[in-house]
Amino acid sequence: MYRMFLVLVLALGIAAPVYAGNKVTRKVDDFTGLEMVTFKKPLKFLRTKGVSVATAWLTPEVAKKPDGSIDWMRFHFKRDDYDSALGISKASGSTLKLKLNNNEVIEFQAINNLSEIDIEWTSVGPKYKEYAIFDLSPHQLRAIAEASEIRGRVSGRNGMYVNIPHKHFMIHQDWLEEMRGFYNAVFSAVPTQAAQP
Repeated sequence: MYRMFLVLVLALGIAAPVYAGNKVTRKVDDFTGLEMVTFKKPLKFLRTKGVSVATAWLTPEVAKKPDGSIDWMRFHFKRDDYDSALGISKASGSTLKLKLNNNEVIEFQAINNLSEIDIEWTSVGPKYKEYAIFDLSPHQLRAIAEASEIRGRVSGRNGMYVNIPHKHFMIHQDWLEEMRGFYNAVFSAVPTQAAQP
């Protein structure tokens, strides 16, 4: 009986969404003297429903000057997809749009000049791994940290886009909370979460 219970617990544990959290890291760049603030691991943004498997990551990165002021901010975006790649780049006018709970839409421009796509061949066909970098401002970061709900749309070349979440996917349950923690780490002040309507 105990053995059956143990097997059941292990099986459920594998299937259940498990998230161990992430850690904000700070490191001074030897060449520029800027303090780089980001996460230790890419920040999970989109995941499948049911079994929690990440399919997109959206990770902020901030460079701070020695006096504590911001030099630049950006988002690193990574997406895995079996259907197609969007071809996200500055040259194609690609954007990331986030719609917050108050219906405010904030837009981020791609700053990578060319699209970066890797193809991994799997048993079910090609898997496209796409990478991009989007600009980010302190105002946008604060708006995200204050939000309680969020949706997104990423556009690529030739009018292609994908909504986040879509179909059998959902925004990762810890993304907004991690972004609030990141805002606190960068600005040493915790914005209050917007009240639910």
